[in-house]
Amino acid sequence: MPLAILSIIKHDALDQYPDLQSVPPHRHFMQHDMVDVLRRAVPFDFISIAGLDLDNYRIGAGLSVDTNLPPALVETYYGEKLHRTDPFALAAKDSTTIVVEQDAYAKQPPSDRLAYLMRSFGIHNRTLFPVRRADVIYGAVLVTRDVAFNCTETSFLTMIAEPMHRAFTAPLMEKFGATELRLSEG
Repeated sequence: MPLAILSIIKHDALDQYPDLQSVPPHRHFMQHDMVDVLRRAVPFDFISIAGLDLDNYRIGAGLSVDTNLPPALVETYYGEKLHRTDPFALAAKDSTTIVVEQDAYAKQPPSDRLAYLMRSFGIHNRTLFPVRRADVIYGAVLVTRDVAFNCTETSFLTMIAEPMHRAFTAPLMEKFGATELRLSEG
């Protein structure tokens, strides 16, 4: 599945799409002001924002991902269906708390192919912060960097995950949310 070079934060980026199903599920962005500010507070290499607060678009479905991960990595990861066997992704899908790659790999090591792919693209210490509404975990913010995040950084990222997720998903929810939820006008 190709990664679309699409920044949904631009005011007219979604104009060409008649409905949410037509929006590319994996979107690559180069630069985002909020990401730049967050990176100054807690340095990291890459970030992904996944899931929407809509049935069928929640975390784990792979139908809404905005990321600055290398496009070739994302295409290979999903193209080879590595998300189906990645211990980190499997732990993240069922978790209600922060998921740290090292902890997931301690329970089940990654395949040689997955380890090679992550190493080749310099993806280390993936850490996922779930985003929830009441008891429903619908999204997540994932960050990576060479060195594991410390407790203070993890606490800060936990606090900022929901506003960061909202900043990326608001354009989609504003344009398509009511239609997806089958709400009438007013």
